[in-house]
Amino acid sequence: MFYCHTCGAELPDGANFCPSCGAVQNANNVYGKIPNTPHDTAFSGYQPTGPKTPYASPEEQSFVYQQRHLEAMKDASNAKVFGIISIICAVISSFVILGWIFGAVGLAKANSAAAFAQQTNNFSLLAEANSAKTLNKAGLIISGVITFFGFIALFFVWIGLIAVA
Repeated sequence: MFYCHTCGAELPDGANFCPSCGAVQNANNVYGKIPNTPHDTAFSGYQPTGPKTPYASPEEQSFVYQQRHLEAMKDASNAKVFGIISIICAVISSFVILGWIFGAVGLAKANSAAAFAQQTNNFSLLAEANSAKTLNKAGLIISGVITFFGFIALFFVWIGLIAVA
């Protein structure tokens, strides 16, 4: 019995594509035949690779994948919100520090979602994560520019105070 290397679904013999997720299966499925018991691995030389465990059922593997996929989708969605808040806070000069914070947190969430998307070849999630990364980078850049000009303005105010005194 063979399992999909992407979603863990059971594959029919000789399948080139997973009937569940549509992922292309190579001739040497990286998970190959999943052993049924610990004794099956004693002399077979079976070495598990990748995120799946050799004794987890396909249902358990699929559940873990689905949970992580939902978390990554939430991260990508939240990262977009953080990026928008970052840009708004950066534009309102008195909240520029919040622009830095929201931009950094959003970028971390977007990077997490993008890493999962790349591992699973989920291109729609990768597109979401990349657009969230762009929003957060924009927020960080705007925060940096506003901070820079704020320091320049403070410097000229300080020079003006010295000249007056």
